[in-house]
Amino acid sequence: MLLIRDLTTDLNQLPSKPMVLAVGNFDGLHLGHQAVIGRAVHIARQRGCLAAALTFRQHPRSILYPENPPEMLLPPEEKIRQIQQLGVELLVFLDFTKELAEMSAEEFIGHVLCEELHIAQIVVGENFGFGKGRRGCPAMLKEQGGSLGFQVTVIPSVRIGDQVVSSTLIRRLLLEGQVRQAGVLLNREYEIVAEVIRGDERGRQMGFPTANLKIDKQLVPFDGVYAAWVVCEGKRYAGMVNIGQRPTFAGASKSVEIHLIDFTGDLYGQSLSVHFVERIRDERLFPSHEELKKELVEDRRRVLDILQQRSSSQVACRDRLDGLETL
Repeated sequence: MLLIRDLTTDLNQLPSKPMVLAVGNFDGLHLGHQAVIGRAVHIARQRGCLAAALTFRQHPRSILYPENPPEMLLPPEEKIRQIQQLGVELLVFLDFTKELAEMSAEEFIGHVLCEELHIAQIVVGENFGFGKGRRGCPAMLKEQGGSLGFQVTVIPSVRIGDQVVSSTLIRRLLLEGQVRQAGVLLNREYEIVAEVIRGDERGRQMGFPTANLKIDKQLVPFDGVYAAWVVCEGKRYAGMVNIGQRPTFAGASKSVEIHLIDFTGDLYGQSLSVHFVERIRDERLFPSHEELKKELVEDRRRVLDILQQRSSSQVACRDRLDGLETL
């Protein structure tokens, strides 16, 4: 995939082939975002065009409202990787700046889409807004496309039951600890990527060594104990995650700790990818360290049961899909 990070310096890398461009913030890359990008890729293949996407490194609200920026659902480099997996051949991955925020909708269409990117067709969601004050909308794109020579495809919002899939809903579910439900809307487990830092090693002393994570701007789910898959150096481990204040230990500060089951070794300084599968219980105060240790043994058993069930269901789903592909 060709990656364009700056339109002022990288435009000479653009292929001459006409492009079908999916545009959006794609901050969670959830089912709705996947539908927009997927349609652009499908149309591009039908038309013999370049399958392209345009999105931003940071959430626009972090520039427009710096005093209250939203926490990230997806780290920038992971966002790039997952967009590539959707079949995109060219990604325009821009910094959202104050200058871009001041650009009118008409200027964005005329200058960015037409003069710089030379789009043949644009694909957006039905709630897409752009330009200063979000004056731009799909209806404006269709009106301008008629005169400027590009086609417009608008994708309806994706619904699950009576709920519209949105990043706002996903954030709410995560802040309530409903990681399994959030994963349904994301079409994957919610993931945090973070570096391992030194902790107080209390878990090691109890026979449950943990990796303490340094979280940088990503949304952390609600306090509690979770079953998770943890990827380290390309290998996947079953993991038990604790988020919270560790109330059994007086004076402990809030932390995100992970016990990797069946792992031995030094993780300090390593980058871990934590995929949340299910929340298994609240954090709570135990009368003694021995009582806490007994609960941790039970937690580990539940985590392994949950992850084994998830693996079995995923294999069954893949088998069904493989069978459909051979029909």
